[in-house]
Amino acid sequence: MKTRVVFALVAIIIVLGIAYGVVRHFLPTIKTTQPITIRSTGSNSCKADKPRPDLSYENDKVQWKSEDNKYTVTFKYNDVVVSPPLPPWPPGYSPESPLAPGGDETVTFDKTNPSREYELKHKTKYYLYAIQDQSANTCRYSTDDSDTGLNVKR
Repeated sequence: MKTRVVFALVAIIIVLGIAYGVVRHFLPTIKTTQPITIRSTGSNSCKADKPRPDLSYENDKVQWKSEDNKYTVTFKYNDVVVSPPLPPWPPGYSPESPLAPGGDETVTFDKTNPSREYELKHKTKYYLYAIQDQSANTCRYSTDDSDTGLNVKR
């Protein structure tokens, strides 16, 4: 009798464990949107409230918002013609967009129209970007991982 009870309890625990694993596998992952707000800090200068956010491509989305003007974020900013020219990319850096799907290279938004929420490519990397103001002046750019960029991890 005791053997049957122990066997039944073990079987129930195994069945519940398998059921939990199956249900967990099919439930959608709820991703958290990480907003980045841009604002002007003077003539031809702007600032991101989160200049180097740590993001997880498994758990996070990203969205840009403006506190005051129209801005454009670009991940291939050395392709943008400005005077004086922006400094070159850091050695070994390959510019690309972390945004999925489609890998938009530019994102435009303003005070009343934030960007859409972007999922992130499944690639671990620090993605540099530049911010242009409403007059197409580059008001912020990064040349290394100490300034504006997205730090994407698993």
